[in-house]
Amino acid sequence: MWVLNDAESFTTSENFTATFLSSFSEFWLFRFVDDCMTYAMVLLPCYLFVACFKDEKFEADGNAEGRFSNFFLSILFYGRKFSNKYKMIQASDDHSNVSSLFSTFLRLCFCFVGLQVTYITWGVLQEKVMTQNYIRRNSAVSNIRLVDRFQDSEFLVFFNRLVAFLMSTAVFLLTKPDAVIAPLYEFSYASLANILSSWCQYEALKFISFPAQVLFKCSKVVPVMLMGKVVQRKIYTRHDYACALMIAIGVSLFMLFGGKHSSTRSTDSVTISGIALMIGYLVFDSFTSNWQNVLFDKYKISSLQMMSGVNMFSCILTLISLIRQGRLFSSFRFITQHYNFDEDLLLSSFCGAVGQFFIFYTIRHFGAVGFTLMMTIRQALSILISCIVYKHDIREMGAYRYMQEIWRKKQSDVMRFLLRVRTWHYRQLSAIHRASRPTRPEKARRLGYIAKQGFVIYRVRVRRGGRKRKVTKGQTYGKPKNHGVNQLKMKRSLQSIAEQRVGRRCGALRVLNSYWVGQDSTYKFYEVILVDPMHKAIRRDPDLQWICKPTMKHREMRGLTKAGKRSRGLGKGVGYSQTIGGSRRKAWKRRNTLSLRRKR
Repeated sequence: MWVLNDAESFTTSENFTATFLSSFSEFWLFRFVDDCMTYAMVLLPCYLFVACFKDEKFEADGNAEGRFSNFFLSILFYGRKFSNKYKMIQASDDHSNVSSLFSTFLRLCFCFVGLQVTYITWGVLQEKVMTQNYIRRNSAVSNIRLVDRFQDSEFLVFFNRLVAFLMSTAVFLLTKPDAVIAPLYEFSYASLANILSSWCQYEALKFISFPAQVLFKCSKVVPVMLMGKVVQRKIYTRHDYACALMIAIGVSLFMLFGGKHSSTRSTDSVTISGIALMIGYLVFDSFTSNWQNVLFDKYKISSLQMMSGVNMFSCILTLISLIRQGRLFSSFRFITQHYNFDEDLLLSSFCGAVGQFFIFYTIRHFGAVGFTLMMTIRQALSILISCIVYKHDIREMGAYRYMQEIWRKKQSDVMRFLLRVRTWHYRQLSAIHRASRPTRPEKARRLGYIAKQGFVIYRVRVRRGGRKRKVTKGQTYGKPKNHGVNQLKMKRSLQSIAEQRVGRRCGALRVLNSYWVGQDSTYKFYEVILVDPMHKAIRRDPDLQWICKPTMKHREMRGLTKAGKRSRGLGKGVGYSQTIGGSRRKAWKRRNTLSLRRKR
């Protein structure tokens, strides 16, 4: 019996160990270290070879094989430098084609538009490939659709770099520029950093959403400047750092406060692993752009040569890693077994390759910081497109969020001064007048206002205080305080009364909602949102057609607006238990009615 129990416990511990090891092997940190070791196995011998034989002079031998090997070693260690003829041609071209301010502006616009179009499309397709499910081909069960999600981030890096290498090499051979080649081994630094940054970017999408990933990318300006100080020995002033920091903070906060945050929000959108991966992405990507800038300045190579050299090493490294880990054929098997995945993969790789042309061209003419600023602007556009396509939860824009926070702090000196000036201005106008635009656009948007034809804003003032009851014949017959003339609480709020007055003034319009904009010792001021039910822009809008129904006439008189429902005591939760059913009378009737089932 003791031997049996001991054997069972040994089997259980062995199963636990196997499960733990298998789960740990799927952990992103283990795979990251494993990939780095694979790259080190390839690159370290090459670096040692370069360090040992870099000072050697490789002269051409008599046979063709010797000439080819010496030419390859010469390109690997030294590259091919300018000839005197090319120097003269380049100097004359540079002297004759002095770029003016207008041509520089056109080049800047070309780079900016190219980067935005290619990489916004690439980002949408990238998120689809990594986060969406694909239907299997020839499923065994005909009535059930079996779906899978692609998991191999490194294969996406390999395929993107392969397409970019083939395209850049083909264009380079077709155009046949004067070959000025940098030492090949120096491209490997940028290639390795580029592979690791792309891997971190793809892997991070498993732990954070695409909008959260864009937030990290928006702060890339400062890491690029810091890395430029280390790699290129560039000196930036405090003003440059302050501007970069303000841009990063501004764009990040603009997108960070874009939605309503709740305590019940899931933690899947942002995790510790996702944050660690995005920090790695920022470090590696900052090094990549700065090292490419070093090669451009040092060897004066073209964008095509940079693209071809970097992607060549990237293809070699990722291919060896995929073959060693046995994931290459499984990825190709996934392509053949699922619908539409091959199309999305090819289109994503093509957009990435075209985008690389713009990247190297931009870095060559405007530097790493200029390129990063353009890509920072692209992040804000990418997050908007992603939220529209994949329905991410962003309900408000960040600017409106700031305005909402300002209106919540009405006791601040700035808001007190502004409200005082505004109420003075409102008192000079008529009691009910039309406003050209909403005073509080963030509040108006939350209540249904849209800045398009068919919407109208009216501003109205209502006297504060209790209701004054009219007495018979206008005579109080004694002291007014004994007749209940003053200090009577109205059944409806002042806001609901303001809506009624505007509804009477504009009988052809429908009252949508209203909101408070200011008050003084005598009046409260409200802005009322009205909609024209006969306007084509309203009648053709599926989200607004409901207000065109005849049952919505004078809805402010029947307490159907937000303020009217509040006056009626309607709402959800414990505090509104007295109006369950639509009104206090219905709630009382429901509580005091005994319904018995007839026995048949």
